[in-house]
Amino acid sequence: MSNPRPATAFIGVGTMMEAMIDKAIAGGWPRERLLATHRRADRRAELSARHGLEVGEDNLAAVAAAEMVVLGVRPQEMEELLRTLGPAFRPGQVLVSIAAGLTVEWLAERLPDGMAVIRVTPPPTAWVSAGITLLSCGDGVAPGWRSAIEALVHGTCERVEWIDDALMEPITGVALALTPYTCMLLRTLIATGVEQGCDEAFLRRMMVDGLAATAKLLSEGKLQPEQVIETVATREGLTWSALHTMESRGVPAGIRAGARAMTGRSYELRGERVPDDYMGFLR
Repeated sequence: MSNPRPATAFIGVGTMMEAMIDKAIAGGWPRERLLATHRRADRRAELSARHGLEVGEDNLAAVAAAEMVVLGVRPQEMEELLRTLGPAFRPGQVLVSIAAGLTVEWLAERLPDGMAVIRVTPPPTAWVSAGITLLSCGDGVAPGWRSAIEALVHGTCERVEWIDDALMEPITGVALALTPYTCMLLRTLIATGVEQGCDEAFLRRMMVDGLAATAKLLSEGKLQPEQVIETVATREGLTWSALHTMESRGVPAGIRAGARAMTGRSYELRGERVPDDYMGFLR
């Protein structure tokens, strides 16, 4: 790596990649070292106006000029994109993937020898610079490249965690995906309150305040979730009744199945056999 802020190509800038670009610029990454592309002219104009970048449509040219290449396409599109970009890849480059489900090994098998791979799973809260970004990599990724990718994602999260690549989907499924899981719960609870005559706007404010208070209880109060439940749900009380009713309706089992679905679906996206104990997920 020739520069602590290497020339970095972002191929097909979607929402999450745009958040990375936005926060990288805010953190001092030179605009001239950010090479963005998009196939649609209107999206190129929008990105250029918003971030002060020259946004092109020639993916091969951007990759050829880059030291680090960030790909954020859907997993189903990745194999074809790698084939298309193949002529511009070269030894010494680093591929950064934010595509869900595609392992470092899967990606490395489709790249020329001498290229390194880093996987990035940003938090759903990246736009507000909150949450944790998960990182994993294969062999041959020098410490300098680790520092570079940390600098690139720094503004999108509160901290990064380097993990074993084999654990990327399980950790994402139970921790990083907490945001959409929680929002599903909140959506259901708000609708339930409205059904009983509560004001929706009031409930939404209550939910946000309640989430903040719960997070404070767990972080500053040093309590575990099990302890909170035991403390709040007094035997045969109202909360006790609510939680036991949820359990009887299969809520915990559904949550476990949903969290494991992320791992099962990742096997399928890579074209691998899905282990029996991860079957049963929906698409």
